[in-house]
Amino acid sequence: MTPAKRASVASAALLFICAWPPAVVEAAPERLRGMIDNGTKGEAVPDDLEVTVAQVSASGTELDRATVTLDANGRFVTPPLDRQRAETVIIATVYKGVSYQTTAEPGRGGVVRLRVFEPTRNEGVISIRSDTSVATREDEDELAVLHLLRVVNRSDRTFIGDDIGGRPAVIRLPVPSDAFDLRAVEGLTHEAIRDVEGGIASGDPVQPGESRLSYSYGVLAPGRAWSLGHPVEYPTTRSDVLVEPDLVVSSPGRNLGSLDFEGRRYRQFEFGPLLSGQETAVIVTPPATGLALLPIAGVVAGLVLLGLLLLRRRTNNRPVPEHEDEHQRLVTAIADLDDDFAAGRIDEDAYLSERKAIKRALLGLES
Repeated sequence: MTPAKRASVASAALLFICAWPPAVVEAAPERLRGMIDNGTKGEAVPDDLEVTVAQVSASGTELDRATVTLDANGRFVTPPLDRQRAETVIIATVYKGVSYQTTAEPGRGGVVRLRVFEPTRNEGVISIRSDTSVATREDEDELAVLHLLRVVNRSDRTFIGDDIGGRPAVIRLPVPSDAFDLRAVEGLTHEAIRDVEGGIASGDPVQPGESRLSYSYGVLAPGRAWSLGHPVEYPTTRSDVLVEPDLVVSSPGRNLGSLDFEGRRYRQFEFGPLLSGQETAVIVTPPATGLALLPIAGVVAGLVLLGLLLLRRRTNNRPVPEHEDEHQRLVTAIADLDDDFAAGRIDEDAYLSERKAIKRALLGLES
């Protein structure tokens, strides 16, 4: 074959090869490297600790879940990740009964770190940076209260509270005894909230640093003085009560004037710093007209003159209401009715009618 012929054949072969469709090259499966360390000084992480790795899509669907173990240095490597569909990787473990987790993006570099802590039941590590109650009038005789807490754990251990009846009681939450329709909002799980002596408590452990907890509840305030104050369970830097401007308020707290919160205007009353065992006091009444306000105003004025609204030491001899069982039954009935309406199990007309009837019965007990 002549050189010219060979060149022609080679050119044809090259054109034929270039005409082939390009090969599909798949990206190598990506894995994340991670490590778990112990944030409590002088403590280590056991090398038999199991780590759960969950891949989650942008819509929140769990795509895959696997378990890996640590090496002797507390390090681990995830299984191959689905970079096409996975938006987030959740890395979690349970250490001495407490759950810890962190998140990472599949495409991130470096080492993903998850920190665990030794547990403690020492209540002295807990304080409250701020305690805020926001009262909004729902109707003529009902207040809706949003309670926000900034809880500080000053130690390098996770506070796990007490174990009462086989269930944890960690942070005691300030809630009036006649509150109903209690709902977790942020930093709490509704299932972990439980009744304890003298009130309720969360069952969620508090890790070192600052945690934000919030919850809401309703309270009936049927044309009479009603207290938005509460006992102080932990040393508190600052406590604020926000009430709508048209509510009648008597309080020894500092009146800071108006404040906008979530697009609404409130009057702000401030207490603090406070010690455990003290109590804040804010007496609120719905707007009243004419002589109807005089008895309430007289009661409030008398309380102020007697100093009963000043910060005071708590006492445990609160009288038990004569109809406490019936009162609790009606409060529970309102909460159940609210849940049925929210779940669509009852229509609006029936809901409003039944709720009004229960409230009338409840107000009758309190009159």
